[in-house]
Amino acid sequence: MGVVWLARDNRLDEGVALKFLAGEISHDTEALADMRRETLKSRRLSHPNIIRIHDLHEAPDEAPFISMEYIEGKPLNVLKTEQPQSLFSWEYLRPLVQELCAALDYAHGQKIIHRDLKPGNMMVTADGTLKLADFGIAASASDSMSRLTRNMGSSGTPAYMSPQQMSSQSPKVSDDIYALGATLYELLTSKPPFYRGDIYRQVKEEPPAPLDARLADLELTNDIPEDVGSLIMACLAKDPEQRPASARAVAEWLGMSPAVASSLAAVPKAQPSHEEPVSPALKKPRWLWAAVAALMVCAVVLMGIFISHKPAAGNAASIVTDKQAAALGGNETNRQGALPTNDLGVGVASKDIRPAKSSSSVAIAYSDNGVTASNTGRSESLFDLAQLPSIPFKGTLVGTTWLATDSDGESYCFQFAPNGILNYEAQRGIRASGKWQQDRGVISIDINNGFTLFTGSISGSKISGNAVSKTGKRWTWEAIPQH
Repeated sequence: MGVVWLARDNRLDEGVALKFLAGEISHDTEALADMRRETLKSRRLSHPNIIRIHDLHEAPDEAPFISMEYIEGKPLNVLKTEQPQSLFSWEYLRPLVQELCAALDYAHGQKIIHRDLKPGNMMVTADGTLKLADFGIAASASDSMSRLTRNMGSSGTPAYMSPQQMSSQSPKVSDDIYALGATLYELLTSKPPFYRGDIYRQVKEEPPAPLDARLADLELTNDIPEDVGSLIMACLAKDPEQRPASARAVAEWLGMSPAVASSLAAVPKAQPSHEEPVSPALKKPRWLWAAVAALMVCAVVLMGIFISHKPAAGNAASIVTDKQAAALGGNETNRQGALPTNDLGVGVASKDIRPAKSSSSVAIAYSDNGVTASNTGRSESLFDLAQLPSIPFKGTLVGTTWLATDSDGESYCFQFAPNGILNYEAQRGIRASGKWQQDRGVISIDINNGFTLFTGSISGSKISGNAVSKTGKRWTWEAIPQH
């Protein structure tokens, strides 16, 4: 969806996450209107297991951004990589699932569907509390980008989308129930139900492998209770009528009903907002003006990094996670603002830019009169780049996914779908549509109607070649096939 920053008010000692919208959305009135509506709806949510959305901030000559509660923690997709075999035990997940069901039941009661439920949007704090992020916001951004890039897919992340959501049907509770099942499937087996080949076709047409069969296929082991396995398969039913009817029904299936009922009863109902509606003229707190002033200076520096030669599209970026302040150079000196300043009086705290590998971040921190803003360009990938093993390439490209790296250190995936359709995803979660064709070993790829052109040749189990963007930027790349 864009770039995530941590703005810190050092006088109040309080951090707030700022999510800047992708450039295409910020310049599209219809996309901004969609985002404004979703923000207004999401502001109504007040629950201990939901990350609070504060506002969508718009002003002339400023990049729009969403301010939200800052949570110190790690998303489940990151925590998963730290577990033995890169999967969780049910014993670990059970209390988190209980909190997740409570959050979903509350939101659904407010007539709000998440639409992009996945491990990357589920934060776990230091004390083990689950916090659900991006209610409606990420999906709205994905909808807007799909329209802008002429990709007719629906909002969400394909590996967790229900068949109905993939068909662009109206959002329903059953979509979130499907995504809940797909998420649990991945967390307990290390992979989502469908993760290679033509995901869109498989989600719509093929039954998922039973959990024990998936574990055996991946040569992994896990003790999954029978009722948990049967619940997950029920959530993944193609027919929404065959899925559990609600998050509360999921909890009851798992024997959590007393605890969940208590948790739900303790949650206050959403109160009417006394704030003014979101509008470009909305008055901003002082810390936001200070943060924005620093960020706008940073925009010039970051422009070449984020948009110079990669296809223009957007997806949900992960919210700020724990220990990132330290990774961003946020030491005690920075917090006190005792830093050299530029002509605008903005102190440059640190600049740390590394190649976009799966565990790296793009970070830059600033301090201005006691306010620090830090960029944390981190997100999860649909294709799980860090864990996909390379396989020998045989035959046609159709239905295969390739991991590419380029001369600038960027990583991204090409999924060669039938009929010359290409799905593209960059390491930072940026997605786009494209076309591909193969002629006697030469591959031609067109992203976003000529925004970026890739050409390459197949040699053994590798594709290598050159690329050029509309801006004239040129670079080399190579790719290997993935499971």
